Amino acid sequence: MQRPVGAAVRTDGRRSLCPLWVLAVLVTCLTATGCAQELPTNGVNGYSLHPPYFNLAEGTKITATATCGEDESGRAVHDLYCKLVGGPVSGDPSQTIQGQYCDFCSPGDSDRAHPITNAIDGTERWWQSPPLSRNTEFNEVNVTLDLGQYYYSIKDISIGGRCVCNGHAEACNAKDPNDPYKLQCDCQHNTCGVSCDQCCPGFNQLPWKPATTYSANECEPCNCHRHSFDCYYDPEVEHRRESLDIHGHYRGGGVCLNCQHHTTGVNCERCIPTYYRSPDHSIESPLACSPCDCRSDFTDGTCEDFTGRCFCKPNYTGENCDSCASGFINFPECYPIPTYPTNNNNGEAKPAGEIINCECSAAGTVDNSCRPDPRTRTCVCKPGFTGDHCDTCAPGFHGLNCQACQCSGPGCLDGSCDSVTGHGVCRSGFQGYECDRCAPGYFNYPLCQLCGCSSIGSLPEVCDPSGRCLCKGEFTGPRCEQCRSGFHSYPNCEGHCHCRPNYSGPSCEQCAPGFYGYPSCSPCQCSHEGSRYSSCDQESGQCSCLPHVVGQRCDSCAHGAYGFPHCQCKLSI
Repeated sequence: MQRPVGAAVRTDGRRSLCPLWVLAVLVTCLTATGCAQELPTNGVNGYSLHPPYFNLAEGTKITATATCGEDESGRAVHDLYCKLVGGPVSGDPSQTIQGQYCDFCSPGDSDRAHPITNAIDGTERWWQSPPLSRNTEFNEVNVTLDLGQYYYSIKDISIGGRCVCNGHAEACNAKDPNDPYKLQCDCQHNTCGVSCDQCCPGFNQLPWKPATTYSANECEPCNCHRHSFDCYYDPEVEHRRESLDIHGHYRGGGVCLNCQHHTTGVNCERCIPTYYRSPDHSIESPLACSPCDCRSDFTDGTCEDFTGRCFCKPNYTGENCDSCASGFINFPECYPIPTYPTNNNNGEAKPAGEIINCECSAAGTVDNSCRPDPRTRTCVCKPGFTGDHCDTCAPGFHGLNCQACQCSGPGCLDGSCDSVTGHGVCRSGFQGYECDRCAPGYFNYPLCQLCGCSSIGSLPEVCDPSGRCLCKGEFTGPRCEQCRSGFHSYPNCEGHCHCRPNYSGPSCEQCAPGFYGYPSCSPCQCSHEGSRYSSCDQESGQCSCLPHVVGQRCDSCAHGAYGFPHCQCKLSI
């Protein structure tokens, strides 16, 4: 009696793992009708078979309706698959995707071919179905085994799926909030993302890496001294050893974002201008920075850490900048003290009409005199002038007439300016003639906070007035610290992407056939009985229905028809 065997391998179209790779292994436990009987022994009635088990599938005819690397006509196609077992590997980068070993099915290469005959040849080789990213019709694959005259039983059919979690998850049971039928990686090691492929906010002290056999490569928290809970990784900061980790070592490139409590800096370790480090509170305290008490018009508004002592403008001194500095007199003007040297003519008058060579700049000396003081033999300079001949501007003055510098805002450094142009000497982060604008890389005048943008991924302008980073074309992210869709391998951000399942296109910018609704790219789930194709409209998800069939999935009869899936029209009498 001939009895063909048919084993259907079917996956549930609603509940799926990500990514959608399916591997089926068929194990047969078969018995022959002509096995010998063994007589009862030791008074116990029963029968046994000899040999107890043997592989009747080996050498028989087996077929499958679809195979990885082959299309419907048996021609070779390019199918990518990833191993369903084993953790991330640290091998050849050309054969790993996010730490997972991957390869292509190739019927012409014995090492990469996975035909259905591998399922029964008794070796470690296997048969593999096509990836579901090629077409949702591979949700259902039929395997047929013809054993001829033998009776048989199927011992086991295994259908496996695996979330690509880069070694940062032990389970794949987290629910996708946008799709209750879809599971996600239950990420560990302070990682986030559908595939645990990035560090969670606040854990970017080191760059993200996939876990390996020898290291979990956990994402470490940034050390923001409790003044911020968000940060980003900057490789240049790590190279300059400017970021302090939570262990007190300058290791890593974490840069804190949006420092609170009047703090600033890579680790929120400094106070913003007009605030100083309080000696009464720890650096982690919300009260670590206290406002400077510098109300005098002769201070620059800033003060010294731990003491709060105000920094004075040029020519001034004192705890409250309420007196003239050494060498200056007449508070509040505080101009240089004049000196009166003796003349070199021993008090003798020059004859009338004699030509005298000027030793002092008339424009810079008191009373516009061009001769030294007869007692001190030195030029007596006007306020704002200095030098042996009173021919240069004193610090804080500029121009031909040595006018006072106009730079007095929070961006000015000690109120000084260029002695020729009058351009203010600005603090770090400020620019402009009077240091009244934020320099590139800073925003929010008069605080001029560091933008915190990646120097690799941002434009020369770095950020806009609101602090939003301005990214180069191939970069994206809040700090331009990620590759834009269509690029990979930060910080190089090159093209030619390897798309995740459900996605396709040169930049993975569209849904693969059988999926719709970019960027979610949900399965079409077209009815096999009521639709023409397994694919659908990539925007609406509408399947192509057979005559008299309706519905987005083509799963019901049109009005006036009955008996889905045949949907015959009702006859009116």
